[in-house]
Amino acid sequence: MVNSIRFRFESGSFETGFTVRIFFSQETVILLTLPPNPGLPGIYRTWESLYFKKADRLLLAQSYQALIGCFQDWLKGGGDVQKLRETILRELTDRPPEIRLLIQSGDRLLRQLPWQEWDIFREHYPQAEFALTLTEYSPLPDFDDTPVRSRVRILAVVGDRPHSETLSTLGTLKSLPDEEHLILKSSQPQQLYLQLQDATGWDILFIGNHNLIQNLNITEFKQSLEIACDRGLKLAICNDGLDLAELLANLINPPILVIFRQAVLEQVSARFLRAFLTAFAHGKCLYPSVREGRESLEFFDKQFPGIMGLPILCHHPLKPSLTWRGILGKPPIDTPQTRQEYHIRKMLLQKVKKYWIQGVLENSLQRQLFLNLGLEQYPLVKSLEIPLENSDQTELILPENTRLIQYFDRLKTPKTLLILGEPGSGKTVTLLELARDAIARGERDYTQLIPLVFTLSSWGLKMLPIQDWIIEEGTANYEVSPSWLKSSLEKGRLLLLLDGLDEVKFDIRQVCLTALNAFVKQYPLTEIILASRREDYEAIQIQLNFKSAIYLQPLSLGQVSEYLANLGGNRAIDIATFQADPLLVELAKTPLMLNIIAVVYQGNYVKNDLKSQSLEARRRWLFDAYINQMWYRHSPEKRPYNKEIMLQWLSWLAQLMHQESQTLFFLDRLQPKWLESRLQNQIPWGVGLLFGLIGGTIVGMVLWLTVGFFLEPFWGMVISLIFVLVFGLPFGIWATLTVGREKKIQPVETLNWSWDAVKKALSLGLGLGVITWMISGMIGFVIVAPLVVLVYELKGGDLDSKQFPNQGILQSLKNAAILAAIAASVLGVTAGLMSEQILTLIIGPASTSAKLGTDWMQEFTVRAILSGILVGLFYGLNQAGTACIQHLTMRVLLYWQGSIPWNYTRFLDYARKLIFLQRVGGGYLFIHRLLLEHFTTIYKSKL
Repeated sequence: MVNSIRFRFESGSFETGFTVRIFFSQETVILLTLPPNPGLPGIYRTWESLYFKKADRLLLAQSYQALIGCFQDWLKGGGDVQKLRETILRELTDRPPEIRLLIQSGDRLLRQLPWQEWDIFREHYPQAEFALTLTEYSPLPDFDDTPVRSRVRILAVVGDRPHSETLSTLGTLKSLPDEEHLILKSSQPQQLYLQLQDATGWDILFIGNHNLIQNLNITEFKQSLEIACDRGLKLAICNDGLDLAELLANLINPPILVIFRQAVLEQVSARFLRAFLTAFAHGKCLYPSVREGRESLEFFDKQFPGIMGLPILCHHPLKPSLTWRGILGKPPIDTPQTRQEYHIRKMLLQKVKKYWIQGVLENSLQRQLFLNLGLEQYPLVKSLEIPLENSDQTELILPENTRLIQYFDRLKTPKTLLILGEPGSGKTVTLLELARDAIARGERDYTQLIPLVFTLSSWGLKMLPIQDWIIEEGTANYEVSPSWLKSSLEKGRLLLLLDGLDEVKFDIRQVCLTALNAFVKQYPLTEIILASRREDYEAIQIQLNFKSAIYLQPLSLGQVSEYLANLGGNRAIDIATFQADPLLVELAKTPLMLNIIAVVYQGNYVKNDLKSQSLEARRRWLFDAYINQMWYRHSPEKRPYNKEIMLQWLSWLAQLMHQESQTLFFLDRLQPKWLESRLQNQIPWGVGLLFGLIGGTIVGMVLWLTVGFFLEPFWGMVISLIFVLVFGLPFGIWATLTVGREKKIQPVETLNWSWDAVKKALSLGLGLGVITWMISGMIGFVIVAPLVVLVYELKGGDLDSKQFPNQGILQSLKNAAILAAIAASVLGVTAGLMSEQILTLIIGPASTSAKLGTDWMQEFTVRAILSGILVGLFYGLNQAGTACIQHLTMRVLLYWQGSIPWNYTRFLDYARKLIFLQRVGGGYLFIHRLLLEHFTTIYKSKL
């Protein structure tokens, strides 16, 4: 359905006629000639002169009617004009609810004409609204990184002595939803410049004071306005702003303008603003809101005929339209996107920003070091390579400072891109910079794809079909349902950013590429970007079925020298000395090593005493020097660990992650196989010991509360201790032979159940309860058994997301406490109700009858309840607490092995301060893969 028409006046004049190219859609474009109309300019200037002189209303009305008549006659008749009218009626046959008409011309008078009076639109399409643009306009930036605020900020500028009606009208702005405003009373341009540069920024600017506009210094105003645009200004409304629109057309990112083509009284512009913002803030789109603002001037139009036609939009043809909710980063109310979908979208963008942008990108090695050294980031030069079939582009060199998202936008939809580079060339940083830009877009425009970052190393642990892996990882890391992820993949709502193909184990990389190609074929609407080391990708025998690939070029000697020279002060490195070292020059071609060199040398050319002058040896020396430099940044009293021990712990972690092809390390995923062989055999004994102690102690306490009640305190205690050993030993042996020998620790991080599980539990429990009742005569078991089995079925899987270290084990412990509380409540209450039957079993029916109704019986009932609670606690802890006991045993053995400190989280966070590690949610990763590989060589652990 066509809802926009663009009239591009390419050449001509009113004396000779105009050549006009009219765009109805990509398919319908017509070229025609409008006839001459030499009298129209004079008629317009007559009305304009009368308007400026505030002539008699009747005289002004006659002049305006003459202008309308001449204008409408010009756009009637035969030939090309008739062809135009017929095409308009045919293309707009569906009568869309909103029609945008753009007049694109460099002729000033054409932009002044009352286009809203065109009879074909007044009669057939009264909802149509016109806008202006220049024939030549500056290209828009490929990326809009202006902030999104929780409230729309409006700056309204009026004279220092505004009319009372103006203030009354502007006072109604406070009734707008999600809005805050400032009314600036001033005729001094300097105060306007100062307010435009407000650090928080503005979304909408209104200048109602015509005299202030006349006194503006255009250069200073443009500079201030450009700052305001960088900080979020999206819309400006100016009284008498046609000249202003032409002067501001070449701004890098101009706001949408609403201008009055002739100056009006301040109270008139304020009336327009109130009507426009009221419609705009309550859900109407930009063009219909401007029309409502114009129509609100009907009262003034009776005094100044033609004033209703003065407000008009000046809209860059490539700039998207605007909505009030869009300014707030929200979808329109009438969008098919549900509230739940909008909530999911917003939550995902926040999580990716928190985990990967704030957690990794903003704490990446080069950014950390630039921060410490007070430097600015240098540009990366990217060149396009073609290792793929059916590629979109031929080889080219992209300009410096080109954002990846700008290049990605140029690809054909659906877009798939491979990022290749050498180790340390900035692949992950480049990928995450695109994620950052995509998040900023997504916060502004709900139609944009949602970027999700995944590390392919985790695929290598499961080797699932890519869609199943995405759904499983997305559920685990981003807290969304599998059904939503599956639907989003099918509908093409996601931008998948896959990092680290080279971190997948070598022998399964080909399988990974095969799975990716199958995924691309099965989900053609999903857009994907994949990063890998070039050498590792080219070693694989098959290729990705992607549309394009880029190669991150090594830094040139000129770039490296310029960067080092700009370090400044005592940090500068002597360029001549640096260039005389060929190994150092070669290593400095990647951003990672250039940063390492900048830190290691710190203004002094350091000679190394390496006998071997190989490139790899020099790289190892630089990493050792970097580690040393980071260590000694902190004073001795702030170093909680011994350096050698700390390096040993980091080396163990690096070897573990390298062996398992892991990018992210989660403390709650420690597994028995990571222990030395001799200590792996100790896990069952450790688990059995803890289970035996807990179980035996609880049994002994239960016997002391029940059977021991009838004995002397000393003998009751002795019998209880004997039963601690008697029952603790079987418990320990059972745990040693069962849960202690499990090869995988699986925390119970969530509690889930299904109706099928409930039915199964109740049926099984009821059967067991009836059998027990028939044997013991205790009917209470008919109630107890189903509830106990039901609690047993309350098991779960992984958390939806890990937001802090060891969260899985802590959550498992929490769930163990919940299950224990449920079981203790059930068994404690039941034991109290069955206390008479329990007593009968212990001392016989006759003795029980003698004790009933006495304080002695009440005390025994209390003891029975306590016994039931103790049994329930052990039962519940056994359900979800098993993983906690296994994890504790693992931590003790790893500490005994010397692989980790006792407080592991504190150590990992300290390694972050030294810029060795980064944290993503509840996981940790090395600041760079090369640093991880270096740490694997420091100490040789036995994994």
